[in-house]
Amino acid sequence: MSLENRVKRVPSRISGRSFSNGILLMGGGRKALAVRKKNGEIDLGISNVKSRRTDKSIPAFVNMIALAVSGIIESFKVFKKNNHISLIRLFKYHGAEHKVIHCYENGMELTVENARKCSTYHPRCGSSLAANVLIIEGLICLLVPSKVRNALFGFVDVILFFAAFFAGFKISRYTAEKNNKLSKVLSVPGKILQKLTALEPDEEMLECGIEAAKKLVHSEYK
Repeated sequence: MSLENRVKRVPSRISGRSFSNGILLMGGGRKALAVRKKNGEIDLGISNVKSRRTDKSIPAFVNMIALAVSGIIESFKVFKKNNHISLIRLFKYHGAEHKVIHCYENGMELTVENARKCSTYHPRCGSSLAANVLIIEGLICLLVPSKVRNALFGFVDVILFFAAFFAGFKISRYTAEKNNKLSKVLSVPGKILQKLTALEPDEEMLECGIEAAKKLVHSEYK
């Protein structure tokens, strides 16, 4: 799609969460949930959420932590049930979530066809944040002696962990906002992890995400 045909949308960015049977999208003070029921129909719901300012680093940082943690919890619940099919479906819906968000944020018409063309990788994903944090935490473990890390009953270790988390967040934010050689290099760990956690979705999953996006954008919910 040519640049002149792209639609400028408000909000310009949306975030999301994936489940083993649907997608939750958030933006503009609302959240829209689309769930694929057992009979094949899509159940849609929308509600208001407490608005968060995303132009400041601290609120965005906290929001990204919340999304990352909730995603990890959802994956653990599915894995604990030893249901590998559901886990794969979760990862495929994760890929659908990313494709639909790309479709929306690039100003493309919200259709399954357009979403299918988009990437399953998204730099603002919690998976990229997790990859960055793991690498930075690993470097800290190598560079900082264990005696220092365990000082003050482990309090220093906690501080270093949150420092690694914040640094990982800043890297994720940089790769999402910049398009240069450095951002491409820094995005590699996130891309590798998302190859495992954001799989190529099928058409029904994309349709679910598109319906959630349309509900979020066009709903007259007050």
